[in-house]
Amino acid sequence: MNGHLREASYRLLGGDGKASNGRTDEETTTGLKGLISSQWRIVLAFLLTTFAALYYVTLPLPAPSDEVLGYANGTSHATGPRPAEFHLLISAPNAEVESCKLLASAAVAGYPTPFFINWNIDDASTAVAAELAKIRGVSDYLDSLDSTHDDDLILLIDGQDIWMQLRPQVIIDRFLAINARADARLANELNGKNTHGKRIRQEIVFASRRSCAPWSAEDPACYAVPESTLAPGIFGPEEDAKRSRPKYLHDGVVMGTARAMRKLFTEAVAEAEAKLKKQYPPQEGTSVTEREIYDERKPILPYIFGEQELFRELVRRHSASYDDHFLGSKLLEHRGTSKWNESHLSAVSAKAAARSDHIFDFGIGIDYNSELSLSLQSASTAETAWLLMNDTASLAAVQDAHGIPREKHRTRELQVDIAKSLPPFWTFSYEPSLPRWRGWDEVDLLTNVFTGITPGIIQLNGGNVENNKDLRHQWWNLLWSHSHLRVLFDAFIYAPILPVAVSGTLVSSQEGPEDISASSSQFKAIREFWPSEIWKGGARDGPGGIGTGENWIRWDEVCREFHEEIFDDGKGWWALPENH
Repeated sequence: MNGHLREASYRLLGGDGKASNGRTDEETTTGLKGLISSQWRIVLAFLLTTFAALYYVTLPLPAPSDEVLGYANGTSHATGPRPAEFHLLISAPNAEVESCKLLASAAVAGYPTPFFINWNIDDASTAVAAELAKIRGVSDYLDSLDSTHDDDLILLIDGQDIWMQLRPQVIIDRFLAINARADARLANELNGKNTHGKRIRQEIVFASRRSCAPWSAEDPACYAVPESTLAPGIFGPEEDAKRSRPKYLHDGVVMGTARAMRKLFTEAVAEAEAKLKKQYPPQEGTSVTEREIYDERKPILPYIFGEQELFRELVRRHSASYDDHFLGSKLLEHRGTSKWNESHLSAVSAKAAARSDHIFDFGIGIDYNSELSLSLQSASTAETAWLLMNDTASLAAVQDAHGIPREKHRTRELQVDIAKSLPPFWTFSYEPSLPRWRGWDEVDLLTNVFTGITPGIIQLNGGNVENNKDLRHQWWNLLWSHSHLRVLFDAFIYAPILPVAVSGTLVSSQEGPEDISASSSQFKAIREFWPSEIWKGGARDGPGGIGTGENWIRWDEVCREFHEEIFDDGKGWWALPENH
């Protein structure tokens, strides 16, 4: 033992072989009595601590409050608003190869398992019957959601001509950004004033198209709608009906909050049913019913949008200053030079007065930039191209070939919101056959060459691709997910249930979405969006049954016969594993 240790030991024993309390080893009491006598302070502290701990843990726990849980008035102080759900509704009356392509592309991109509207309902013998069945089916689904789901997001799409290209994170970010920009425009147009104590806000976004047919130019669905926010001349100096900026409502894709969508589709059902019952006076000696007129396929949702814009014109007139009335700056902003039909305005005023809230507004807006979806009714194949965003020379050459001057090139690189999303071949599990290192700028993306925007959803319902089976097959093979579809589908099935997006409000310029900082006054706390369905590898065809076999349709029951065209890999049909 070294000197320091020997000295310490000597001092501990009191320097004379005794314990530090002055007693010899023989005098020191042993056992419990000795412990108490020599270490009574430590024992007392231990007993007091034990008693206090036992007293504390036996106290009754207070009932949890919103503040304890971190939520107050629907908002978490720590993490933001309560989580919401993301619902995918597909209007698909029967199984077709295109609806199965939609299911596959949606699954591997990370969308929720869908709910089929009017599945296997064949009584829609006419166009009007088909639309009414769709409207009622959507309304029934929305009515099945109680008010706790009001902030959920609903994506409603046609199931026969749509593919998913980008992840739901991008779609939701863009949806919120579109609404933020629209709200800013509305606040400016309405002088920031409320209507019957409520602020008019945008909560629904429809796809856009270039034509308002079959409605006529005298109908609100055509003349009353706002002008596009796209820059004039974006499609070239000779814009006409075929190359105009899309501004009319296309009901093939619509996204909105459950709250706003419920209100809209309740109105749509009532409007459609009223039209079918009402009789028109005889025309040229012939009794023409509104059913026969409505069977001409004049869709009801564009008409409601037109009437909403009539109501907003009434609000503008009420809120505008004298100078605005005199100069017409507010009244004509975003409306071109359209002349308002005063009888239409009076009719909408009466409708608003009859409502309990006196507001005939549904929060409808249009995806003018085709950020959520691109319809080939609006953008022909001559305006689009499949592009690799990391090939700058090719990007420039494609735009040159479309006659776009170099100084007006908008397709220069991958959009920031796409680059920030999960890479295309990322999976929760490690799949060695997938090129996980490839980014979005290394896969083909269908892009509008003139606007430079890559849409999240592709609508194949127009142009020369609609009825061209060979071109559809070619484009399906170009979709980024197709080359590894089977592996991606397997990985999707076994992945755990996670949020499909975590998003807050985004605002930006007219050109497209971009992030804003948390210090911005327009920033809102982020919210988690979870899939509305926890089962995978199929779809629901009726309300209820979440997490059970009720109303469940397996993928192989619907799409087995189309496996070769969908996967095109020679490996046979894909079946849902029993233990998924």
